Amino acid sequence: MRLIGDVYRSVVVAAIAAAALLAPGDVDAKDSPVVVGEVSTSVVRDGVDVPGVLRATVVEELPTIDLSHARKRPVILSVSLLRMDTEATSQGTATTCVISAALRTKKGGDLFAILEGRAQAQEGSDSGARERKAIRHAVRGALERIPEALAQ
Repeated sequence: MRLIGDVYRSVVVAAIAAAALLAPGDVDAKDSPVVVGEVSTSVVRDGVDVPGVLRATVVEELPTIDLSHARKRPVILSVSLLRMDTEATSQGTATTCVISAALRTKKGGDLFAILEGRAQAQEGSDSGARERKAIRHAVRGALERIPEALAQ
């Protein structure tokens, strides 16, 4: 039964990731001055569309950022997963994730901010869930800096 659940979960994650990748890049532009642009990574995991998971996470987390006091100039957000390392610790297994994000003007493409997010997830024995949690928190850490960057 566990194998069927793992296969089902993998299919669902892949479907969500594919939908996010196929969606237009400016899908969030209606409510936000921030449009998700390029999403990249050199991290590879067997059976996991890491770029798709990263894009889906960015698209899910971006609307949670309070941009009500930010200037409304349209910008493009590019995100890269730089590192995702898993190691044994005294508390169990930990996954560390490092995200880099860049903001540039939509008109002209001028780079005006580089943001970084780091996170470590230690809970659970499911490495996939632990990695997704580390990605989510690292993405959130980078995106939380967007309002400050837009204020300048």
